[in-house]
Amino acid sequence: MQLSTEVTLPKNCVPRFPTKCIVCHGAPDSTVKIAHNSQASVLNFFIPILWFFGWSRVEIPICKACKPRYRLQRWGRDLLCTLIILGAFFFLAPHFKGWSRLTRNIVILAVVFVLFALWTLAEVIWPRIFDTTAGEDSIDYEFASPHYAVEFYELNKAHVLKSDLG
Repeated sequence: MQLSTEVTLPKNCVPRFPTKCIVCHGAPDSTVKIAHNSQASVLNFFIPILWFFGWSRVEIPICKACKPRYRLQRWGRDLLCTLIILGAFFFLAPHFKGWSRLTRNIVILAVVFVLFALWTLAEVIWPRIFDTTAGEDSIDYEFASPHYAVEFYELNKAHVLKSDLG
């Protein structure tokens, strides 16, 4: 089972990436910027205005030919998950019209929870090529390729807080 390899750096550290495409490991001829948000997700839920604060960006090397694949994986998974959950909600909701409102809402919430759990399991088993998770004081850089992660670790080892590499 393929799992991602994680390297954690302090938030104020500017990461150095190997001069390889993050996808195909060839010579990169472009870059792509990705953003991550370090705000507490629970607070974002209750105070949506917070979603606009706490963003930072990281620029990663990539081939122009690999950009569509990377963007499709990065945004396509989230979009697909959202569509599946909304589709399940709207498909299942009419089947429970005869049930009490509370029971119907509990069942639909349970189905949505199961779908989220399956999506999370798929994210663990088939990790994204590259992803980040921002915390309060650090950022986790997650790589599907352990070889790329080792090179990233070597370039940033003076600042590494934690790593799956040993």
